[in-house]
Formats: sequence, C-alpha cells, structure tokens
Amino acid sequence: MYKMSVTGRITKTIAFTICICIFFAISMWGVLMQSNYSFDDYPYFAWNNFSNYIAITINILLISGIYLLFRHRKINVFPCLVLYGLICFAFILIIPLEPFSDMKSIFDIARKGLSDDSGYLSRYTNQIPVTLYLYLLSFLGKSIIIPKLMNILCNILIVYMTYKIHAIIFREDKRIIFYTCMFVPAILYANHIYNDTISTALTVVMAYLALSPKKGRISFFIMILFSALSVWLRASNILFVIALIIYMLFSLKLWKHTVVYLMAFAIFLCGFSLAGKKLFDTNKEDAYPIWSFIQMGFNEEEFGFQDGSHSVEWTFSDCIDRVKDLGVAGTLKLLAKKELWMWSEGTYQAERYGFGDAAASYSCNGIVTRNISKMDRSFLRKAVVYFMKGQYYLFAILALAGIYAGKNKKGAELLMYFICGFFCFYLIWEMKSRYIYALYPYMLIFACNGANYINDSLIDRKSLFK
Repeated sequence: MYKMSVTGRITKTIAFTICICIFFAISMWGVLMQSNYSFDDYPYFAWNNFSNYIAITINILLISGIYLLFRHRKINVFPCLVLYGLICFAFILIIPLEPFSDMKSIFDIARKGLSDDSGYLSRYTNQIPVTLYLYLLSFLGKSIIIPKLMNILCNILIVYMTYKIHAIIFREDKRIIFYTCMFVPAILYANHIYNDTISTALTVVMAYLALSPKKGRISFFIMILFSALSVWLRASNILFVIALIIYMLFSLKLWKHTVVYLMAFAIFLCGFSLAGKKLFDTNKEDAYPIWSFIQMGFNEEEFGFQDGSHSVEWTFSDCIDRVKDLGVAGTLKLLAKKELWMWSEGTYQAERYGFGDAAASYSCNGIVTRNISKMDRSFLRKAVVYFMKGQYYLFAILALAGIYAGKNKKGAELLMYFICGFFCFYLIWEMKSRYIYALYPYMLIFACNGANYINDSLIDRKSLFK
C-alpha cells in the first residue's frame, strides 16, 4: 500500500465502505427483485421473472467466453474502436429517432439560431450550455445526424479512456475494451442528443489525466479546461471536480497544484457561464430554484423521482417542512428506496432515450421501428431491456469484487470518490437512473479488475490442490 496522509486514509476508508455497500446492496437485491421505469414516468419495483435469469445467464456466458477466449490472444485496439463506431452508426441509422421532450426543445432553439420564443431557457437556465453546444454543431449541418455522430465519437473516446485508466490503476487488460463496447446503454445513448455522452467523455478524460503518471503543463491545462467544460455542460459534474480535489489534496498531497487547479477552474467556468448568459436574455424570475429540485427529491409518492411538481415558489422552508412531515423513519425509508432504485435500475433509462417513448417519431420507418413503436408489445424492447439489466447486474457483482480487490491500489480511491459523490448528492436531489450514467466507465473498470481477481483466486486455489 502506498503512503498517504491520515486524512487521506480515513477518506479512502469511508469511500471504500460506501462503495462496497452500494454494490453489495445491488447484488443482494438483484437475486429476487428488479427496479423498473414506467413510461408513464414513475419508478417502481417488481419481482424478477424467468426472463431476468435467462438474461443474467446469457451475460455470464458471454463475458466468461470473452474473458477465456482472449486470455492469450492479441487484441488490436484500433480495429475494435472502428468496429464499435460502426455498430453505433448502424444503430442510429436503423433507429433514426427524432428529438422529443427536452431534447426537442433545445435542438429546435439551436437549429433556429438560438431563438427561444417559448421562454424555455428562462425556466431551465441549466439548459443554456447544451443548447449552445448543439448550436455550435449546427454549423456543421442542421441535420440531427451531426450531434448523433458526435455522440459516437464521444463513445469511442470513452472506451479508449476506460481501457487506459484500468491500465494505470490495475494492469493492462485489453478485454475491458470488449466489455465497454458491449455495454448496451452507451450504444442506445447515441440517439440521445443531450449532454450525457459528451459530459461523460469530458470527465473520463479528466480522470485519465489526473491519474496519468506523466503529468505536464499541457495535460494539466487540458484537465482544467475539460473540468470546467464538463461542469458548464452539466452542473452535477461538480461532483467529479470535488472528488478530484480530494484526491489531489489527500492522496497526492499536491497542495499548490490543487490551488492552481481550483482557481483556474473557477475562472474558466465563470467565463463560460458569463458568455452563455450574454447570448440569452433570460428572465431570472421564471427560473426554478434549487429548492424545487430538492423538495422533489423528497416526494413520497415516487420516492424522489421527478414528478412534475416544479415551481418557482418552493423555498428552503418548504423542503424542511416536507422532511418534518415525513419524520425520521419516513425520511430514511424514502432515501433507502430512492437510492436502491437509482443504483439497481440497470438501464439508465436507455430504452426511453434510445428507442423513444410512446409519442416518439422516426425520420423513416422500417421493420425495427415498427416493432419498437409497439412499446409494451415490442419483443425487441423487452429483449434489450432484460439484456441490459442482466448485463448491469453481472458487472455490479464483478465491480463489488473489483473494489474489494483494488482497495490498496493507487488511484482506485479517485473512482470511489466519484461514486460516493453521486450517492451522497442524490440523497437530497430529485433523481433518475439516467443521472448516474456518467459513472458507468468506472463500474466497468472495477468489474474488469473483479473478473481478474476472481480468475486469479481460482487459479491460486487450484494450485493448492495439485
């Protein structure tokens, strides 16, 4: 174990304990139960059925097969990334989903040259950055295919960075490229023209640069720039920045670097925010306050899920009153249900964002789109959802082993801080399983380490009986 400060050891122990509890809870819960999302926009729990166990079995055979088949075979990274890009591209061609809901609002504003006649950005000022991002992409073309192609490029970058981070913390294992390329929610998210995919790409590069043993001024600058861009595009990414600061202070003990990082990050972020506000004449009185998101996070009926109760009238006192009405037992029960659903849902609601909802439209129709438009009667939708849930459950179990095995590895605590930050934040904030999408690369990194740990343990055990 490498040396770190006493505060660092305490912080790492807390993060390790929380991460173990999260993935242990997912593993135990998934034995009999599943967490589901209804397209009527509410979360619910249900018993597992035969299809769940079939999906888990298929994933076990698939992952085990890849692990054993490529144990001694050479894996070329570049062809894998090209093939992955082609698969994602084929997906957006076969299912040419048109924007809907918030996607449609921001895409229309961007395509119309930032004209916001409906006042949408006044109500949702946090959507200004992603609208500007889509506006910049519109200079390459007005077609919806442009931001989708950008999603594919970001997906490829995420796969490569996930592989590199695993090599830095644990050991080089190119099989993680297959695991990441096979991760179905990421492929479905290629259809989601929002900030999820690009902000995930930015944060995974940021994590790689923070962990890389070769640190220079240029990489440090890029890390700062990407940190600011990621938070600007998605405010909750401040959790990654906080985790990185904790890592730099307590694990690396780089006090001067941390101060420079924090100051430069603040300057960049303020600059991006001011530039966005200059371009839009928004009405601040129409914006929803943070208390509206927090009170929604404590709604009992849908245990913290977004329930459409946003209002500019909500205040801090309203949030306190809601918690008092729930009482200690009621609050703890709500938080337990909320976190359990969020972390065990297993698809990041990718079915909705990749295939569309009941009102979804497609730029052209074929056999596949006609099938998925049937919603509950669609065999394809059901098969993909079951597969995603089985895949997520298997990776969660492997991640549990990987976190345990990697607790003394330098850099592993940074990934744990990422996970803990999101866990703690969404105790109070309104939630969706989509909100932890940005963490999937780190779960896969721990999962790959877990697979190696289990394999190495089995080999050691066999050697004892020889």
